[in-house]
Amino acid sequence: MIGLSDKSEQSEKTRGLVAAWQKYLLWSACTLMTLIVLALFSPSLSQPPLFDECYLLAWLSHCLQMGFFAGDTSAYLLAPAADMRDGLTPVGALAILLTAMVSGTNYSLMRFLQVADHLLNAALLFYIVQKVASRLITADRPNRAGNEHPERADNQTTPPLAIAVSLLAAFFFAIFPLAPEAVSWLYAWPIELATTCMLAASALLLTDKVKEQKAILIAAVVLGVLAPGLSPKAALLSLLPATLLIIKERGTLLKAVNKKGLRIAAAIIIGTGITTAACGLMQPLTVPETIKQLTVEKINLGQETAAAITFMENGAGANLQAIALPINRKIDERYKRALRRLYFLIALPLLCFVVALPFSPTMRALAGTALLVLACGSLLSSAAINAQTFYGARWLYPYLPAAGLLWALIVLSPMLIKGGTGKYMTLTLIRIILSAVFVICFSYFFLDRTYRQCMSYKSNGKLWKVITSTIAESGRKQTSPFLIVRNLPATLTIAPLLSPFSPELIDTQSGMPRTASLSAGYLKDALRNGKYTGLVVHYEKQYEGFLDTNIKPVDIAFGPTVDATQIAAKLTPPLMYYQGTITVDKKDNLLHLISQTKMGPALRMECYGLSPVDGDFLCVEAKIDLPAGQNTEQADQQLELHWLTNWLGDWEARDRKVTTSGPMADGQFHRYYFPLRTLAWTTSGLPTNLMLGFPRGATVDLRSISLCVANTGQNSAETALPHLSATAVHKQDANKNYFSHYCFNYPDREDLGLCAVYGGDNALDLKYDVAMIAGATGAVAEIVPLNEAFRNENSETMRAGSLRLEQSGTSGDIKVGSEQLDNRFKGAGLFSVRIYATRGGKPLGRASDSIKCLVDTRL
Repeated sequence: MIGLSDKSEQSEKTRGLVAAWQKYLLWSACTLMTLIVLALFSPSLSQPPLFDECYLLAWLSHCLQMGFFAGDTSAYLLAPAADMRDGLTPVGALAILLTAMVSGTNYSLMRFLQVADHLLNAALLFYIVQKVASRLITADRPNRAGNEHPERADNQTTPPLAIAVSLLAAFFFAIFPLAPEAVSWLYAWPIELATTCMLAASALLLTDKVKEQKAILIAAVVLGVLAPGLSPKAALLSLLPATLLIIKERGTLLKAVNKKGLRIAAAIIIGTGITTAACGLMQPLTVPETIKQLTVEKINLGQETAAAITFMENGAGANLQAIALPINRKIDERYKRALRRLYFLIALPLLCFVVALPFSPTMRALAGTALLVLACGSLLSSAAINAQTFYGARWLYPYLPAAGLLWALIVLSPMLIKGGTGKYMTLTLIRIILSAVFVICFSYFFLDRTYRQCMSYKSNGKLWKVITSTIAESGRKQTSPFLIVRNLPATLTIAPLLSPFSPELIDTQSGMPRTASLSAGYLKDALRNGKYTGLVVHYEKQYEGFLDTNIKPVDIAFGPTVDATQIAAKLTPPLMYYQGTITVDKKDNLLHLISQTKMGPALRMECYGLSPVDGDFLCVEAKIDLPAGQNTEQADQQLELHWLTNWLGDWEARDRKVTTSGPMADGQFHRYYFPLRTLAWTTSGLPTNLMLGFPRGATVDLRSISLCVANTGQNSAETALPHLSATAVHKQDANKNYFSHYCFNYPDREDLGLCAVYGGDNALDLKYDVAMIAGATGAVAEIVPLNEAFRNENSETMRAGSLRLEQSGTSGDIKVGSEQLDNRFKGAGLFSVRIYATRGGKPLGRASDSIKCLVDTRL
């Protein structure tokens, strides 16, 4: 008995010593991991604010000055996110505001809090995986003591494999290359906090403290409900604590239905659903216009090919691809070599992973849980990451803990293959060495990619700081409160606030956006009259500065009219290369075009000497014949005009494209007018090449191309445009700062076609005149829903789904207040309005220039 007692005491001392060493090594590893993560995210800690973060910080400071119960603060809390896929809720906005209050809107401190929260999430993941892995590993072993709870038999020590898996899962999550966007961007703070809540709820459900069980369960439910309130992106992550609850209570659930556990799970699910739905109802589904403009039109590749591209580039496949191959092709110039290394590196760990699965129940349980969460996050989430640039990686942040766990299991899979004791200790050593090599290689790979990502955000923050100082200097030289800038890099902001298709009107003192929506026709008239010519600039990356937008041609003028022979001389490539699809009829001085494909005939010609501001319409005089039986009313029977400029040398259908229509297939020559009162024509530089596209299957006789000015000349009836102006009934206060819909102090300038309407008792006063349109008896104002835009400004047809306000006279006023607008138009945001002449209630002629109105009834 004495010998047994001595052995028991010696065993107890050994276990205590092992436990002490475990704690020492664990704390050392955690300290090392913390230092690595802080060093890794050091660029984020020292980066200057990005474009959209400057706006957010200014708005937060304004709200704190006004007070929590001011109308401006409530407007901030209810404001929609720049990208609706972020799902920013009032609760999430409140979290950002409270963080700003605690930090005094100190940007560096707010950055540090996000990095610290990321480390907290890693610690929570370590605790969760350690608890689950320990129980699974202990359950796999024989219960020698006959204890009902085998996981508590050796409560002084944790299985070394459980520590290895949990520590590596936390480390991989902390350094995963998809994490920086959420950790390095202020607007992603609610997504990160929501992940913290879900992980904390999961950790509470796994605790062994029986006395505080009721309080623990209440706290878990509260955190589980709060998480989707902060960010609906975390709603799917509620599957994780539910799965862990089943794992924890698996013994009880196998014997009988655990009603208490089911009630808890039901409370979490119902509360999550109610909170998510409530936040969705409170938040107006409006999106800034620039997001619409970022969607670039693609060539129709057929449904099957297009579906495959969508799945891999914009769908769930892109999410899975980014997790499996976390390489940002945009910022990593050596990504091809990195990919080759990754293909080589991942093959052997995956093979070991597949081999280990049949041998290890622990591996199957943990891997199954991780794959379930990743599958839900990738397949069911409406958000998709861009696998080429990592844009949108913040949407996947709630699922990165599962990705870290899965990668940890993959690299440690050699350790989970059974065998290797006694005379097979050499195999054990080989497996340990192999796992160590995998860990080192993947750690280096992740660290390198994550650091590059963080440095990219820092470099763009520095670039915006330089651009801001240049904007301020330009404002001082021009003594102007704003600058109209085009071609700002989209990388200056993570939210899609910057568009390559629209110039930004930037405040020269604060460097914040005043609007990204300008009225093209009004701006063109202002430039034509010599106004703002020094204020319309474009950003040049090679100079890291601004250049004036060219509006005065330095070459020979294009000419008021260019006949068929002159057009043939300007064709690019030359006429001989069109191989008979374009021929010249010298007798009648016509250019004959035919199509030998399913597409319509087209020509491309040089147009040096065209001015971006002198002409309102490009007039094409032609006779268009269509195949017998082809419907002339179809949408694809429109004519298209594309163009290149001296500083944008690519064909961009989304930006530099306009369409027109007219009579055809009647054997007569007609004039077809392409409106040139567009932002792309006015602010993209001097036109250098034109491309004309005609309806499919058409045969065209082209006589001439000429320029026309609206409402003038012998064709004034065909080029007439109605007139529209807009003012707010109650003008905005010049002494107050307004933050609304990513616009700072939206300019109320009639000469730019901009109007701001603030306050619930305010209204928009539209003055119109359509008398110049022959045959007009009335008018109709057309308004598009909030944050949408007209595709063709001076179109002959109205936009589908627009709001129409009919008027009986050819001139007058229209008061547009809340009573005239339906639910599509209520809330804060930008909308465009234009006027048509009508006869018998039907639109007549072309639309006026549109006016861009900012409406915010809460300010």
